[in-house]
Amino acid sequence: MVTITASTRETPYYPVTPTTEFPCDFPIFGQNTGEFPATDLDVEVNGIPTTDFIVVATFVDGISTDAIVRLPSGVTGEVIVRGMRTPRRTDQYANGAPLPIPAHNYSLNRVEATVQEIRRDTDKASGGLKAETAARIAEDTVLHGRVDKEIIDRINADNALRSLIGQGGAIEVPFYDSRLAASLANIKLGIKSIRTGGLASPGDGADAFYIEGDATKPGGFVSVGGRQWELAVNVPTLEMFGAKGDGTTDDTAARDAAYEYVGINGRVNLLDGKTYLVSNNDNPDGVTFEGKGQVVTAVPGGFWQRNTYADSQQHFGREYLSRAFDYIRNSQGGPSGTLKVRIFGDSTIALDIDGTNERPDDCIRQAFQDLGIPNIVVENQGVSGSKWGDEVYPAGHITDYLDGTTGLALIKYGLNDAYLGIDSLYSSMDTVLSSIRSHANGSLGAISIILVMPNSTFDSPNSRDVRWFEKVRQIYRVLARKYHCALFDTYSPFQDSQPLADLAMDNPYGDGRTVHPRGNMNRWIYGELMNTFFAGKLVGYKTNGFANEGAVSTVITAATMPSAFKSGNYHNRAVVANGWPSDGFVISEKNVDGGVLQTFYGYASGSPKIFQRHAVLGSDNWSLWTGTPQPIALSNGWVNQGDPWDIPLATATPDGLVFLSGLVTGGTTASGTIIGVLPAGLRPAKDHIFVVGANGGFVRISVHSDGTIKAMGAVDGTWTSFDGAIFRAA
Repeated sequence: MVTITASTRETPYYPVTPTTEFPCDFPIFGQNTGEFPATDLDVEVNGIPTTDFIVVATFVDGISTDAIVRLPSGVTGEVIVRGMRTPRRTDQYANGAPLPIPAHNYSLNRVEATVQEIRRDTDKASGGLKAETAARIAEDTVLHGRVDKEIIDRINADNALRSLIGQGGAIEVPFYDSRLAASLANIKLGIKSIRTGGLASPGDGADAFYIEGDATKPGGFVSVGGRQWELAVNVPTLEMFGAKGDGTTDDTAARDAAYEYVGINGRVNLLDGKTYLVSNNDNPDGVTFEGKGQVVTAVPGGFWQRNTYADSQQHFGREYLSRAFDYIRNSQGGPSGTLKVRIFGDSTIALDIDGTNERPDDCIRQAFQDLGIPNIVVENQGVSGSKWGDEVYPAGHITDYLDGTTGLALIKYGLNDAYLGIDSLYSSMDTVLSSIRSHANGSLGAISIILVMPNSTFDSPNSRDVRWFEKVRQIYRVLARKYHCALFDTYSPFQDSQPLADLAMDNPYGDGRTVHPRGNMNRWIYGELMNTFFAGKLVGYKTNGFANEGAVSTVITAATMPSAFKSGNYHNRAVVANGWPSDGFVISEKNVDGGVLQTFYGYASGSPKIFQRHAVLGSDNWSLWTGTPQPIALSNGWVNQGDPWDIPLATATPDGLVFLSGLVTGGTTASGTIIGVLPAGLRPAKDHIFVVGANGGFVRISVHSDGTIKAMGAVDGTWTSFDGAIFRAA
């Protein structure tokens, strides 16, 4: 007797995480050699039959009770493994051979399995027939019911409708505690949308709305019965894609899924108190993060937050201009440090629309000079019609210009990239900027880069209008941060180009379309750029410094050395107490090469004197004042004659003449005697002989390049005068 046990020979699974192996939970038939056991199985994944699987099993007497179906990759949703009746399932005993008991049992087990599968399929078929019959009976009941019942039903329906209208609210959408719970539910047919309270559990930050659709889209899932649901929210959280936000779990995959879901220029909400650890800062779609959460990457020594309100600024990245400022700081005193600026771009860079020398390079060069940075070279490498996607420039790639002497590069493309689309723009920019920064002379320490966004244009037939420019901002923002470039937003401060044809913009097609900035617009654009990144940041670097300060602000001392002054022109108050010749004013003028001239003038009545001194190059010292008498050091017994006569003095004029004055007496009178010595700086280049007055008439004295004043022949010891001796200082 053979007893047929109850079995559907069918095992369903509903994995919520990617799973590859599914046990059969019923016997299958085969041999270690010979018939391949997969012919006894049928596998469905989310309602779709598949043959892409293998069976792993051990067989004893041709039967396996531990068979496992192994798929090539993990799946979620619904997987059904069932026994499958095939023509190959046959049993035939060999003639003339003994009949082993295991062989007989094997055949009976095959018969049992076949009967079980027939019953399974029959039950399904009969169950469907019963359901159809019941449905038809119910339909007939409605169609052939009493007329008064139909009237009552209609009245009730009208009342229900009025009640709903009175509530003013929406009909409830089915709610599940979590997406996991929804995936395990047999959601009724006819329901097209559901709500969930979380991903794996209520309140985990992934409460969302789903509609029936494509489960393969990011955030989608499959419920029991193979029904597919897709996420339907405007601003998702990373939790909806599986992020943990605990600061330790790698949430990169969830972030990337969110990028794919929201698309270009989309938005993602970061929950307050959450920290999402990711492995990189990629953001190819220019997605904006909102909310108070943090996206961080691990860096040497800690973590770095990648979502920052700093990126919401119109222009940013001044911190990336160190190399340019190094050139500015070190270059103005000599040509070895000349700041070289190269500008790359399309026709908005290359063309001088008005022929008035107002191209971008002209504007930038003039602005640097006006800011007191004259030692600068600006080269225009613009090419009409070029774009980020182009590979060839006049002399090759941008990298061909990275010669180690270029301190600042401005790159302005993006206008002619419009027809290629936003994905192409990102790819091209990423490639070009990567090639620059990976170059030996392209690192952040070797060259500063300003990404200049395309200016606003009105050229709809060529896709170059505000619809394009509103898209590109996020792409520029992401890549500026990725490659450590400053960003200048040309579009937003000069957004409305549509009415500017033949005014601030050109009219290249003659129909009111605008493409190229004219001279005045170039000055506005690049004046704004210079104000943003350089004006006000050049204190201490510029060569045209100016200050006009009174006593209430600054009173400098006469002992202030030349090195204390910056290049430019400075006016200050001077008082005797601080070492000046008298109370008055002093003007200090310093050249970029180090020369300094100080001019002092008094303001008191009766003192219209002007004194000057200059810095001695090669040392941080001043020359003697011109206009201020300096005493002559007497020797060999010579002394001052005394009142009412002046003491021996040497006085220089601004043009270098030295006047001697004073009366001396009492010293050695023999020829060749040194009477006195002049101060350094007030000595002639060559020797001179002068005839001067004396008590007995006139005598001769000589003045020498070493500063000595000597008697030529006998001089008068009663008194001898220095007045009248004039020579040019060395």
